Amino acid sequence: MNNKKKTKKKTQKKKVTFNWETLERTWEDVEEDENGRLQQTNIKNTLQDLNKESLKSELRVTETIKRGMLRKIVLVVDFSKYSQELDLKPSRLVLQVKAIEKFLFEYFDQNPISQLGIVAMRNGLADCISPISSNQKSHLNVLNKEALTGGDASLQNALELSKSLLSFLPGYYSKEVVIIFLGLSTCDPGNILETIKSLKKNNIRCSIIGLNAEMFLLSHLAKSTQGIYRIATNQTEFINYLLENAIPPPNIGMRVQPSMIKMGFPRLQTNLNTLPLAFSMKEECLKSGGYPCPRCKTRSWNLPSECQTCNLMLISSPHLARLYRHLFPIQDFEKINKKSKIILKKSFINLEENIDEFFCFGCRDQIISKFQCKNCKKYFCQNCNEFIHTTLHNCPGCCSLEN
Repeated sequence: MNNKKKTKKKTQKKKVTFNWETLERTWEDVEEDENGRLQQTNIKNTLQDLNKESLKSELRVTETIKRGMLRKIVLVVDFSKYSQELDLKPSRLVLQVKAIEKFLFEYFDQNPISQLGIVAMRNGLADCISPISSNQKSHLNVLNKEALTGGDASLQNALELSKSLLSFLPGYYSKEVVIIFLGLSTCDPGNILETIKSLKKNNIRCSIIGLNAEMFLLSHLAKSTQGIYRIATNQTEFINYLLENAIPPPNIGMRVQPSMIKMGFPRLQTNLNTLPLAFSMKEECLKSGGYPCPRCKTRSWNLPSECQTCNLMLISSPHLARLYRHLFPIQDFEKINKKSKIILKKSFINLEENIDEFFCFGCRDQIISKFQCKNCKKYFCQNCNEFIHTTLHNCPGCCSLEN
């Protein structure tokens, strides 16, 4: 009998399990963050939203800093054999083209009087597939036609070609090179360190976006020219890092000469009696109408642009008005941590005076997270806060007070 009782007591005891016994394949949940430190994927997923919000806040222009309004950028595209890899679906080439399309739209929206050119790296050479201009449509057409891949990338040839396109510009221009580098090696004909020194001497800023491990050469290039070196781990980061270069960078430490710039404001003419047909050298056809240059009467068909005869910058007044956002940017709204309570219909009478504290001034929806303007003291929701700082660039509350 005693033996039976002992066996019953033994069966009633619970098995003791240790924490380390419940862990299975923990090495799969460990990844590297942006700084190279190890962390679990569940923690990484929870921090992704915070990283997106911090990235958006970094892209906002909220301080009156001296910036280069007249920008000329050479976008260096990597069409080497590394662009054929399929680690980023559907392929690195397709992702690169889609990201550049978004960048072109954002760049000309943020910089209406700036210009851009495209240089392709492939087969150990660098080729200017689209010259520097402000015509967004021509850049997109050339980019889709010239997306031919093969061979190795030559960073030195791309930098030398970019330097030849930017070095002759006047000192009041902001000269920049944005490089998309997909590989881990470069096939150069000479000493690339001398090329980096000449870029620094010519005051050309170089920024790089990579998709592989960090390279010392690229980081040295970015530090020497006061640029930014980013490494993307997924599609969204790649697009966001490229869009960072759409905003005019501050001229801190850059030798940009402040000077008066002559500009022309031509009027569109469509009367064939006063303005006959003219031959367009770029499109190689006869065209009517256009914008006659105020100085030499040479016609242009796109604004902004430079006169092909006297090199006068031709713009319109709305282009200058759109630069107001960078000269006098709207400040960040102050976030209020107190959550607004649900308002019942019966309590509307008692809260008529403080009704703006519970409803967004922009969309008039009930506020869950409050953002208050420091000038007009109006409250906005999170969606209106992002729309005001990224698209509208004006506070509706402050504008209503001025009116």
